[in-house]
Amino acid sequence: MTKAHGTPALFALGEVAAATGLGADVLRAWERRYGFPVPLRDARGRRGYPRDQVERLELVRRLVDSGERPGQIMTLQMAELQARAARLPHVAGQHSVAIGYSADVEEALRFVIEDRPEALADLLHRHLARHGGRGFVIGIAAPLTAAVGEAWRDQRIPVFREHAFTHVLHRVLAMAARGLGKADGPRMLLTTVPGEAHGLGLAMVEAILVLEGCHCVPLGLETPPADIAAAALAHRVDVVALSFSSFFGARQAVRMLMDVRARLDPGIAIWAGGACSGLAQVRDPGIARFTDLAAITPALEALRLRD
Repeated sequence: MTKAHGTPALFALGEVAAATGLGADVLRAWERRYGFPVPLRDARGRRGYPRDQVERLELVRRLVDSGERPGQIMTLQMAELQARAARLPHVAGQHSVAIGYSADVEEALRFVIEDRPEALADLLHRHLARHGGRGFVIGIAAPLTAAVGEAWRDQRIPVFREHAFTHVLHRVLAMAARGLGKADGPRMLLTTVPGEAHGLGLAMVEAILVLEGCHCVPLGLETPPADIAAAALAHRVDVVALSFSSFFGARQAVRMLMDVRARLDPGIAIWAGGACSGLAQVRDPGIARFTDLAAITPALEALRLRD
């Protein structure tokens, strides 16, 4: 943080990115497209952002996470941003079925625990209709998947109920991406590498990409690196999206990512997401790491601006 005598403190770009969870490339893209945020300069000429802009960006990020589009909220005044943020779903208390999750996620998890797949499907369809595709994926499907995974690891549900949940959510995600217009956005190839048989995260990513107008090329699961490279070339994709679950080995994830990176054309980016700890070890500039689904939309905006 920089501060000249008698002037407000300015936060450096890296500090703003860390505080808000928004990447530096996204902040720059928003500045070009929407005219916000607007960096200032201190007495020594260094660029930085005042506290009120950081607070506004934090609200924007929360609203984007809930399904709002940046272009529709970026020009709103602080009072309106605060009012919208106040209407977001509350976080459940300590007596929850799934501590730290919303009441909607708790209710859905209860149906999983009670082995009621039909009730679960009906509830998820209602949430899809209420929240829309993107809001459903980020606000319901993603945290519910995490909650089910925790319940399975804690032995609160057997594996067959986890599989039944996966089947139900796959069907709902397919409906979320159905019936949309022509895909004229970036071309995205989606798959997992050999040894990664968990595809639910990839299905959620595909749903968001389709809703954002991307042309998706799903290859299924466990595709060898050579085949990934061949398919990327044949389909002329802009991005190869790879999903790594928490069950995938950290060192193996790094090796696989570097193998795929070496085989791809340098102009094709790799987006790697998931809970695998190995992703944090990757430092290749041609591999972007995604820690949550909400980061996809800002990254797509930056990709479109680049093109």
